[in-house]
Amino acid sequence: MRESRCARELMGKRLESPALSSRRRKRATDKDSCRETGAQWAVPTECGEASGCKSCKGPGKTNRPERTGPGQKRKHREAVETSLLHHDQFKKGHRMGKDSLLTQDLTPLQNDCSWTKARASFGFHKKKVVTAVSEVSNNATTSSPPGSFVSEYSNPPVLNKTTSSAPSPWHSSSMYLLTPLKTLHVADQKASDAEKVYRECDQEGPIPFSSCLSTEELESCEKIGEGVFGEVFQIIANCTPVALKIIAIEGLDLVNGAHQKTFEEILPEIIISKELSLLSDAACHRTDGFIGLNSVHCVRGPYPPLLLKAWDHYNSTKGSANDRPDFFDQDQLFIVLEFEFGGIDLEQRRKTLSSIATAKSILHQLTASLAVAEASLHFEHRDLHWGNVLLKKTSLKEVHYTLSGKTGTIPTCGLQVNIIDYTLSRLERDGVVVFCDISMDEDLFTGEGDYQFEIYRLMKKENNNCWGEYHPYSNVLWLHYLTDKILKEMVFKRKCNTPALKQIKKDIIHFHGTMLNFSSATDLLCQHSLFK
Repeated sequence: MRESRCARELMGKRLESPALSSRRRKRATDKDSCRETGAQWAVPTECGEASGCKSCKGPGKTNRPERTGPGQKRKHREAVETSLLHHDQFKKGHRMGKDSLLTQDLTPLQNDCSWTKARASFGFHKKKVVTAVSEVSNNATTSSPPGSFVSEYSNPPVLNKTTSSAPSPWHSSSMYLLTPLKTLHVADQKASDAEKVYRECDQEGPIPFSSCLSTEELESCEKIGEGVFGEVFQIIANCTPVALKIIAIEGLDLVNGAHQKTFEEILPEIIISKELSLLSDAACHRTDGFIGLNSVHCVRGPYPPLLLKAWDHYNSTKGSANDRPDFFDQDQLFIVLEFEFGGIDLEQRRKTLSSIATAKSILHQLTASLAVAEASLHFEHRDLHWGNVLLKKTSLKEVHYTLSGKTGTIPTCGLQVNIIDYTLSRLERDGVVVFCDISMDEDLFTGEGDYQFEIYRLMKKENNNCWGEYHPYSNVLWLHYLTDKILKEMVFKRKCNTPALKQIKKDIIHFHGTMLNFSSATDLLCQHSLFK
């Protein structure tokens, strides 16, 4: 349990304001308000910079060549970003009027700028900050989680004396690869980053698209999402749907108005997705609640025609805000991340769930997944809105998790939950911390129109705007937000007209009213009566 320093202030505001019906809001920015700026940030080397604290010395920008667009005429338009790995309708959002959040009638107004689209203007896609735990000042936590979790995965690969070859890196942690090599020259560092990416891909160098995707797989492909980063397609691989996230890297062309990521910048994204995916194979702390990463490839060449065909179909049926990816030359590099298909997001399913019992299962699965990640990786998601919670049908009656060696069971009610999108997330292991420094993104903390924006302000208050530090209370805040959505904006097919369902609803209301007094998702999972 914790002192309710945020709770009283928060609940006061919640009592003053009605339920908010949408997470979308029009932001008053310049003409490129919904386009990623492409600003990149250097890996910090001083304690103040490493902590991601605005009051300390801010990180400088990385020196990089001035990039040019492709030969074709560039369109000046807003870039849209949809949630990863799920079908997202190209739908209208809502806009706030001139009055403040607490005083205005919050009847939604139509607008085409969603939160995921708007956040591109805040520089969230700048490279992750990577630093040592010892350089992050935090009164609550000054070291990585205990060695019990470190031993769950294998150490850096060791050459086999018989075969003289390293084992596949895919089933072991790679966080050690993010340790800054401060002694290397710039040219050597760049080569090293490329080699690290190739190692994660289990490749010696880039391969053609045809070596990564068969013609049969490409013929079945469907575009299901997009973002400033690139495109998301679904294919059928081995009779199973999977999602492909395709990101252009290392080129000079602007992509959707933004600079392409470098090997150095893409490596943390690969490793973070991998670390959370590996929790499904861990022993002491285990969960299936984070989207599974199946493989990563680095490919070279122009976009395959069948992917362009799928892109065109998406554009004609739903509309795309991205540039058609037909301008890349023969030497263009791409990262192709293959994820399990995670299902449909909670927001889209807000009127399709069977009963309040399903909602309880969703909250239980989310809390358990976050608790496991806290214990294993000192993880904070920091952007767990209902577009980043995926639901897919399952025949399993129960799902299992393991926390500190003890296994727990959760009824599924026919749905399995997957957490996605680690853009703002923070995690650590083996003495390395990775986080996104949003201390300078003032617009993020002034948003109105949804309880979601209040959560960013409460996180900032909790960590004193020092984003490198570990404050698991942020996970409690996001769980409170999701509980708020479930109680106030979700409609269930089956009404609470039985004693059992009425009791579940009563229990969730109690959870909503008391959970802010708990210190972490782990504390909630182990101590709150909802999960007893």
